[in-house]
Amino acid sequence: MGSQRPHSTRPPSISAPVAKEGTRSKGHQPPPARNRRNQSQTVAELAQIAASLRFISGAALAVEMALRHQRAEHDVDLADCLRFGVVDPATLQMERAESLVKRLGGRLPRAAAGDV
Repeated sequence: MGSQRPHSTRPPSISAPVAKEGTRSKGHQPPPARNRRNQSQTVAELAQIAASLRFISGAALAVEMALRHQRAEHDVDLADCLRFGVVDPATLQMERAESLVKRLGGRLPRAAAGDV
């Protein structure tokens, strides 16, 4: 009787598999050169999308301001449509694309780095 261990109320511990020293798990291996090239191409495409959206947003903003200054009967309504339907959504998507480019370690073209 004296040799019996008391029962524990704790659940048995579950240990995660551990990689052998000097080896890496598949999730930590550097990507093959082809994947790095694809990522670089993706980052460059995202940067171009951001630059295009910046241009679209700037052009729509210029039209919006022109309409507001004309003060014709429907111009303010049209300016509001441009602002809420084009300028704001394009700006949001441009900022998201720029953020992705930066997060992926890419660079933005010079025109996209400043306001239009």
